[in-house]
Amino acid sequence: RLENLGLGGNYIDGEGCEHIAEMLKFNKTLKKLVLSSNLVDNDGIGALVQGLGVNSSIHTLLLAGNPFGDLGARRLVDGILNKNKTLKVVDIHNSEMSEETERAVVEKLKRDSRLYLLGSYYGRQDYRIADLDKDWKAEQPVAEQEETLRNTEGF
Repeated sequence: RLENLGLGGNYIDGEGCEHIAEMLKFNKTLKKLVLSSNLVDNDGIGALVQGLGVNSSIHTLLLAGNPFGDLGARRLVDGILNKNKTLKVVDIHNSEMSEETERAVVEKLKRDSRLYLLGSYYGRQDYRIADLDKDWKAEQPVAEQEETLRNTEGF
């Protein structure tokens, strides 16, 4: 049963995101998707949003260090707020969106109390991570928590 999929640093581009989006439409067990440090552009974000709109299991999406810009950021926010109701953690730092768009993203996502936005200079919500950790620990046995931490080191 696949719950964590770490694909960071694998040169995944828009076409690769289309395949991942197709998987997201059918996968019911994936909770964390790491696509940091890839080549995810505006089209890739558009594809991922299509998959996320159908997926009801994923709660963490890490997209740091990808070249999506303002259009991709708007697509992502629209998809998160209007199509996906299970996502809790999103990381968008080191993308190519403008400062103005990043501020707008932060403002829009701050209105949704279920979301933890990581990596934005304008709206870091690291203070909320303690709450996330508390919720996460309540849901996972200790052995499973330790295994998850080992699998997420370096993200």
